[in-house]
Amino acid sequence: MIATANRRVIVISVFGFHHSRIKEDMLFRRSAVIAMVIFTLAACGCIRDGSISPRPVPESIPSETGQASAATGEPFSRNSQLSKEFINNRDGARMVYIPEGEFLMGSPDGEGRDDNRPQHKVYLDAYHIYQCEVTSGQFEHFVEETGYQPQVGFRRYAVPEREGHPVVEVTWNDAEAYCRWAGGRLPTEAEWEKAARGTDGRRYPWGDIWDKSKCNWYKSPRFAGMADMCEGRGTLPSGTFPEGASLYGCMDMAGNVWEWCLDWYDADYYRAGITQNPAGPSSGEFRVVRGGSWFDDNSFILCCYVRVGIQPEAWDDNYGFRVCFPCNKK
Repeated sequence: MIATANRRVIVISVFGFHHSRIKEDMLFRRSAVIAMVIFTLAACGCIRDGSISPRPVPESIPSETGQASAATGEPFSRNSQLSKEFINNRDGARMVYIPEGEFLMGSPDGEGRDDNRPQHKVYLDAYHIYQCEVTSGQFEHFVEETGYQPQVGFRRYAVPEREGHPVVEVTWNDAEAYCRWAGGRLPTEAEWEKAARGTDGRRYPWGDIWDKSKCNWYKSPRFAGMADMCEGRGTLPSGTFPEGASLYGCMDMAGNVWEWCLDWYDADYYRAGITQNPAGPSSGEFRVVRGGSWFDDNSFILCCYVRVGIQPEAWDDNYGFRVCFPCNKK
């Protein structure tokens, strides 16, 4: 990768994968972001890291994490079509239920990067997670209702005809603010990974075999309604690929946009041996993103176990998120 502060041409090479991107409005504040992107395979494009300091969340946004109860459904309503699916009454988003239990986290020996290993069993309590990524229309509603001021601004692509597309150009703080307003929080990377791959350790949400037709990545056809973010390619409406859904019914866990997770990133975290409800390190410099995006043209980056660390102030047109709700324990 060739990049220094204020450069606008970024060339990335990973495992023989070569990709270049030119953006006229790109500006890097710190070269540390670039080093981490190389190390963790964030070969998804340029990172816009503004110098704007974090803004406080308005008092109208709940400060505590809401708890989803499968027994009562409050503050959610049950979807009459699917017994394990609920609707969040705050923003109308569909949520799927992930049962408690173990799953295989990380990549097996000889596959992936060092920070993906060792593969290990992790136990998670039950939780709900959004079936799809938060859309620009939902985020617009949140901003209008609360008066929240995004750290950078998200409206460049938040036009009426794309209100069903995932919201992009949001920082980690923007994503977490929305989650609190919605009554939840960002998923931990363990929660994200289990929702994406189920319990059998599959590489992709749909199974072990790569299928280019089941997600939005850089080699996808130019579908009608695709946002033009780079060379005629960009996001698609959330949930466009139902055939690429995970075992639990989660959409777009591979491609479309990278998704912010709750955890701080630590390349050695898996070696700590935490096997029950891991929540990541207590501090750090980078936050975890998962899932790959529309800009990625290497199928490896879209594997469920690939983890990347990005500065929480970073933003780009392929960063988004979804919301998680831990279940009440009776």
